[in-house]
Amino acid sequence: FLYKIPANILGNNGYDVNDWLSPDEALDFETRVANGEYLSPEEYVEEYIEDSIEERLEEILLYYLEAEGLDWDSIEWQIDRILSSQRVKFTTNINEDVLKGIKKRAIEEGRNVNEIIEELLQKYLEEVNDMKKIIVECLEVLKEEDLLNAIGEKLAEEPDRFPETIENMADYFEGQSREYVLDKLSTSSLVGADDELAIQEWIAEEEVNEL
Repeated sequence: FLYKIPANILGNNGYDVNDWLSPDEALDFETRVANGEYLSPEEYVEEYIEDSIEERLEEILLYYLEAEGLDWDSIEWQIDRILSSQRVKFTTNINEDVLKGIKKRAIEEGRNVNEIIEELLQKYLEEVNDMKKIIVECLEVLKEEDLLNAIGEKLAEEPDRFPETIENMADYFEGQSREYVLDKLSTSSLVGADDELAIQEWIAEEEVNEL
């Protein structure tokens, strides 16, 4: 991840390769990138250098803040402030070709891989939340039309009591339009007379006791 400092402190929007790395490290970094290894400076620090990101960040901050003539108390306060807002480290497994593609795009756009992944995850969460809202709205429409059975009515009346169920439904209808969701729910087991089937098909196991 890339730490960014306000312009009135550092004078620009962030750090470049020469901020993060020594001349020898920067040369090795450029060689690896030229050979097709898509890395950001921060990723290079994490993978090939014993220093942690936090340790390198402190060195960078000390250099720039001392250059501004700030006293030690001010420098220490700035370091604590920046480190306290750091991102949470997240490790996962991902398809190698996908990762290479993301790293390549990050270099082309002059961005950090983590920024792109975070942006995509945020977009996904927004889409999921929008779908949850659509599902609840569709359930309310069906309830107003007296089409839902007892299980469907329970979901429509108290969706907050069934967060896992609503989330599973959002995953199921991911990418679909409101019209599609309404149409599918209107012919689902939430409308039929078989409550047990509705529970089996729609209600999250850990939320069955909420019915």
